[in-house]
Amino acid sequence: MHKFVNCTSGVLTIWDSDSDCTIQSESILLWRQFTDQNNGQSTASICQIIEDNCVALRAKILQLIFDVGNSVRTNPKTKHNIRVGFDYFWMTQFHSRPYTQSAQLNNLAKLFALFEILQVNKITKLTVYSNDKSLSKVFASIAKMLQIEFQTARAKNSSQNISTAMRIKKFTPRPLLAIAALIRQCKTSI
Repeated sequence: MHKFVNCTSGVLTIWDSDSDCTIQSESILLWRQFTDQNNGQSTASICQIIEDNCVALRAKILQLIFDVGNSVRTNPKTKHNIRVGFDYFWMTQFHSRPYTQSAQLNNLAKLFALFEILQVNKITKLTVYSNDKSLSKVFASIAKMLQIEFQTARAKNSSQNISTAMRIKKFTPRPLLAIAALIRQCKTSI
């Protein structure tokens, strides 16, 4: 997949934020961004790695989907009669438009690539800067499975990209948002 040139300490740092990476580390993997010309060989982008290895990753993901579908169909506990020749692919979000209804499909491809990067570079410690708790749990699970030391920290988000209205909406309870939406809808329909 990707081999970091100067990864002698076995430490990989993952930066999962929209803001610029300000940390200094021997090997940095950008989770949401592409690298630019200012970044050295110690910084790589998981997005670029996926683009460079898209054929191999696509085959692995499709094999996973096939295996899941096959295990569901052949499991004696499955209560549904699934016809022979049924393709589980059509039940996934891969066939729908847009392809990324949720970022989880992108994260699946990224995790497949990360798994190989950890093994190729013989990583012994994984440090993650992220505000996504569920993604951090997945990183922790992979680190535990591969017997890699794991550390997490909060990443700095770029707050200048978020409008004031979005900040207020974020902290407003959902029932109040629903009532406000209903009132707006009633006003426009009168």
